[in-house]
Amino acid sequence: MNIAELIQRNSFIVKYMGASISGSILDEKSICTFTTQPAQFSVCLWRLGDLQYHSNWAWLMPVVEKIMQDEFSCEPIHYYSSDNTVNYKYKARFYNQPLHESETLIMATFLAVSDFIKQNIKL
Repeated sequence: MNIAELIQRNSFIVKYMGASISGSILDEKSICTFTTQPAQFSVCLWRLGDLQYHSNWAWLMPVVEKIMQDEFSCEPIHYYSSDNTVNYKYKARFYNQPLHESETLIMATFLAVSDFIKQNIKL
């Protein structure tokens, strides 16, 4: 996956999680602003290029939980593995969504999450 696609997929997620983005979603230097809930007085700033949804479970799992808690009627994320031990791949998808394949479990999950948000949620 190239950097532009990674940044775009991260921007879908960050917007779904409630951040605002100043600048282009394709520019890794664009700033996204989070306001903490419920106090709404602490602000966190991140450059899009620094988001870690694709590489850090602590970032990604709250997104999975939010999707499952929102009004969407989706089953939990499903995981599969390939039977081929030479070219082992992890696969992930939400119910009735496309199956995403990667060499790491977190990347397969990231692909499933970002596509689910892109296809099912109006941002």
